[in-house]
Amino acid sequence: MPNSIKYSTTGDTLSLKKGNLFFGVGDVPKGPSNITQHYNGVTPQSGSYMVYFYDPAQPNNIGFDPVSSDPALVEYTNRMFGTTFTSASQCLAWYSTQPNRSCVNKDYESIVTNGLVLNLDAGFLPSYPTSGTTWYDMGYSGNNGTLINSPTFNPSEGGYINFDGVDDYGPVGESSSSSVYGNNQTWSAWINRFSSVNPFNMFMGRQLPYFSFRSNNDFLFSNSINDNQRSIYSSPIYTNNTWIYASFTTEYVSPNTIMKMYINGVLVNTGEFSGTQTNYSYRFTVGDGRDTSTRWYPFNGKVSNVMVYNRTLTPTEILQNYNAGLSRFNTSNVVKSNLVLNLDASNSVSYPTSGTTWTDLSGDGYNGTLTNGPTFDSTSKSIVFDGVDDIVVLTGTTNANYTRNISIEYVFKYNAIPPGYAYHILTKGKNILTNPNFADYLLKDFGGVRLMYSANAGDSWKSVSKYSQPLSANTWYHACWTYDSTLGGNLYVNTIAATGGTSGTGVLATNTEPIRIGDIFYGGHSFFNGNVDYVRIYDRTLSQSEVIQNYYGGPIVTNGLVMYLDAGNLVSYSGAGTTWYDLTTNGNNATFYNGVGFSTTNGGGISFDGVDDYAVVLANSSLNSSQPTVELIMTTTTNGGNILAQGQYGSNWGYGVGVKLSSILARNNNGDSSLSVSNSGLVHVVVVWDGSGNRFYKNGVFLGRTTTNYSPNPGGQVTIGGVRSQVPSQNLQEFANSIVSVVRIYNRPLSELEIGQNFNAQKSRFGL
Repeated sequence: MPNSIKYSTTGDTLSLKKGNLFFGVGDVPKGPSNITQHYNGVTPQSGSYMVYFYDPAQPNNIGFDPVSSDPALVEYTNRMFGTTFTSASQCLAWYSTQPNRSCVNKDYESIVTNGLVLNLDAGFLPSYPTSGTTWYDMGYSGNNGTLINSPTFNPSEGGYINFDGVDDYGPVGESSSSSVYGNNQTWSAWINRFSSVNPFNMFMGRQLPYFSFRSNNDFLFSNSINDNQRSIYSSPIYTNNTWIYASFTTEYVSPNTIMKMYINGVLVNTGEFSGTQTNYSYRFTVGDGRDTSTRWYPFNGKVSNVMVYNRTLTPTEILQNYNAGLSRFNTSNVVKSNLVLNLDASNSVSYPTSGTTWTDLSGDGYNGTLTNGPTFDSTSKSIVFDGVDDIVVLTGTTNANYTRNISIEYVFKYNAIPPGYAYHILTKGKNILTNPNFADYLLKDFGGVRLMYSANAGDSWKSVSKYSQPLSANTWYHACWTYDSTLGGNLYVNTIAATGGTSGTGVLATNTEPIRIGDIFYGGHSFFNGNVDYVRIYDRTLSQSEVIQNYYGGPIVTNGLVMYLDAGNLVSYSGAGTTWYDLTTNGNNATFYNGVGFSTTNGGGISFDGVDDYAVVLANSSLNSSQPTVELIMTTTTNGGNILAQGQYGSNWGYGVGVKLSSILARNNNGDSSLSVSNSGLVHVVVVWDGSGNRFYKNGVFLGRTTTNYSPNPGGQVTIGGVRSQVPSQNLQEFANSIVSVVRIYNRPLSELEIGQNFNAQKSRFGL
């Protein structure tokens, strides 16, 4: 649900606050509007913005406008408010200073707001506008933080501040008054430690109390009770490079103070000490344990969100905050509205490579329990089912019946042809003959192995069913079944809509069986033999465009898209093998030669060594365009390497792109057009041939245009990582040393707004 919005100059202590705009979330009801003055806001689309502003002409005093991309934000802000900005970062920094205007990037999660006196959140634009030294407090007290010695911001993983473990810290502008801190308090933080740089890696504190991730991998909560230092510890089981939600509470129950520690919503230790908490004059600090210029025990790692309450949260409230924060660690820019289940084996927060718990990232707590030994495949980062007895049972889903509108989505591959009639991937109903809800399975029929969905509407099993085209073993697929009780259902496999089966309608049956992954009973068990990467369930019907967004991992432009290679998408590349599969239906797959490698950086990239590595996409008429757009996400080369080329250098040259440290090249039949620019490191690069020359873009920003040497002569195969020469003795040349994560080719010139849309769609994955 979108956050409610309220404009007020007097305040609302039970909402998140930015200037005179209040965002209603979490634990306190915000209706009815005629009493609370809270009105329903609008959910920003993925990768875009929503601007709210004071408008006295509106009944609720609030106007709003959606803005699709960074370039659009610049144009909108200048037009609406008379500014003269040239970049989105300037716009965001300006909105953060405005009392009656705010730019948001998402709906805020459903956290507890009662008693919230500090809320610093790097993933929410009103709290941190992606740049600058001020980290704005969204709690009611206005205790902004100041980032000192250049802690850096990274938009990936929902957004976080990176502390270097040397001198970075962020004192918060609060006092030690009892109105902020007292005997009953709660401190919480989402943190991820890179390394242990000292005995007490303090991610926040105020001399006492302080909170640290110790070098032996336990947590320490140390407080002053009656001027005596008192401490409690967790077990030493926590590892680096893993997101953890740490919460600490104090509660005075005369004559003692009770200190508690919660990790990931679970109580891990309690201590009881005589006396009351002592408050010191030091300010609260993020990234260390005190606010002086001399660093004490600095923290080396990520801090996403810090919250302080002036009361003791209950275990239920702490679990609520933990569940609310889980969804942001889904790094893919997928649809999140009405997402009620999100199991993602490639995300270490959801599955940390071992154990029997598969954590639901939706925040609804539908965790999976691995039963009978499903294992983890470290290459594809997926759960392996043996086809003998492996299943995953989802906690809390016995009464989770989706009877009218539902969408079920997952990525899978099967390893062998079903030995019998079929085997099942996901079901709700232990026996499909006794009042099931829904089931999907791989059906072995005369046409080969097909994916099929069946559901029970009107007490008629299979009255709702669809089945796909034949599928192949050991091949990754993205599947999504959408159902509307009045319109029927659709099944998409790699965005291709199924044509077989029926599209019955009606309210689906209910049952008290949990959702299972890997089996159903149908006169005998039907265990799945294969791998599952992620499973998502929505309690609404996704549109076809939303299905496509989830398949591609972001709301990219699809009009004119003729080739899309993405090393971070299992359907495109599993982490092993010599084929890089095209995600479009054109079949423009790339074949690797000479030992091209794979990098896990940024979710996945193809590593070309600059010596002899290359990949070839066979000639295909879909790639022949006289006005193409080529889009790359890659690390820049230090040599003269060529990243992508169609045809042969010097003869039948179609189009090509080179990206060096100092320039971007658009390569054509009669020569090269280039634009000098600093490109060191990871970049998003777009080159457009538009009939008049070339347009160049870096990280969504227009760099300039050239008009010379425009003569593309499309045709021939596409080479990635080098260029094919017309001289037989020089079969390939200009090899590139680069990690290439994404290659997209369009058969038309993209507009500046479309290029901005594509950049925003996936920038969080790459930290751009």
